[in-house]
Amino acid sequence: MDSKRLKLVSSFLREDDVFADVGCDHGLLGQYAYEKGIRKIQLIDNKEGPLSQAKANLAPLIDKCTITFTLADGLSSLMPDINVIAICGIGGNLLVEILERDLEKAKSLARLILQPNTHIPNVRAFLSHQGFVILDEAIIKEKRKIYEIIVARFQDFTPKLSVEDCYFGPILRLKPSPVFVEKHRKRLNQITKILNKPLSQKRYHDLNQEKLMLLSEINRC
Repeated sequence: MDSKRLKLVSSFLREDDVFADVGCDHGLLGQYAYEKGIRKIQLIDNKEGPLSQAKANLAPLIDKCTITFTLADGLSSLMPDINVIAICGIGGNLLVEILERDLEKAKSLARLILQPNTHIPNVRAFLSHQGFVILDEAIIKEKRKIYEIIVARFQDFTPKLSVEDCYFGPILRLKPSPVFVEKHRKRLNQITKILNKPLSQKRYHDLNQEKLMLLSEINRC
């Protein structure tokens, strides 16, 4: 099993991190963390099945590093020395809920590596509102799907993101890649088709504003 998406997530890890994968699924990111040189890893999932599979998949590493498998939900059972977490492959609104439930714990971490599948602007808006700064971002296409990765940490004061930065990503906008342009061209085409259908006045207005924002950004690339 291999994943370009999770390998890209692991590229934001450092050898001296103490790392937790929250929602570890089958443990592949834990393996990539080990390959990056990390020797203390916590894998957390709220389902017994995926956690058992992760244990089986990472069994060859048990004698080579410290791996803790935790059946839990969210950040509530993070080990005290964890300083970096990843939350990947879930909806953006659920990701925000997880961070909100243990916000002080999230703020205490050195880095959050987040890969929401949906509602990505909501995640950036939440981070900005709560005082997190976005340190880095990445975008990748894998198996016809496009994923965005956000790396953030809490900072006492950080300027709030604009609507455009929340939508497109403040780092991704600086050097728009072909995948970035592809994603937003596709959304622009979707909106153009929807606007030709009967819509409520509010729905039409909101979509038209999004269309204008997309056109402006794509023309800037």
